[in-house]
Amino acid sequence: MCCDAGRSEDREQRDCDDQADRRHRHRQGGNGAIGLFVCFAAHRADGSDDIAIVRQAIERARCDRYRAMQLARLAVLVKWLDASSIAPRSPMGDTVTMGRWAEIIPVAFDELPPTDFDPMALSLFVSIEQTVGLSFPDVADVGFPVGQLRPAARLEHLRLKVEDAAMALPSPWRSQNDTLPPMAIVGITDPEMTPQDAVDAAGASEIDLDTFPVIVAPTWAFSAKERAEIEARFPFLPLR
Repeated sequence: MCCDAGRSEDREQRDCDDQADRRHRHRQGGNGAIGLFVCFAAHRADGSDDIAIVRQAIERARCDRYRAMQLARLAVLVKWLDASSIAPRSPMGDTVTMGRWAEIIPVAFDELPPTDFDPMALSLFVSIEQTVGLSFPDVADVGFPVGQLRPAARLEHLRLKVEDAAMALPSPWRSQNDTLPPMAIVGITDPEMTPQDAVDAAGASEIDLDTFPVIVAPTWAFSAKERAEIEARFPFLPLR
């Protein structure tokens, strides 16, 4: 009887251990790659210093994951701008001349923005740090965009598309290639203002730059009527 009782207790302990192991594997699977990293690192840690190193590595892994998310979202915008600038065919089969819909310009946010673009061009300033890993032409196409709407109308169109994305609104009438991910859009009204000043004034300085691209659009060349309309709708900040 004593032996039977001992075997029963051993069996119950093994069952408890198995359940704990299953719960651990379930949590690990829910955390994806980071969960696997935690499992590996935890076995390597044998002291407080090691545990601190593990935590730092986990945080870096999270940052890398979100950084990749921001970069992927910006890459989608680049691809969409390219597609929106393709010269279409006329009903007679001729190629219609089409200028650049908008151009992403990597800039240092703590310096004054460039002003050497056509008033009808739509320049979109993005911090150099957020564009690392993406390719851009050596010379930006910021000349007169033949065949495109006024820049204020294009900027509003861009705002509506990212607003749809932030609100997760279904768009069954659009193809997958005609949708944009959520991002922040801020207007800059004065060329003597740095993009960072515009971001701060718009209350967008708390945006997670590893998750959301931050676009700063110059509006100083817009008409007074267009600027008034833009100011009523901008900045657009993604839902947090």
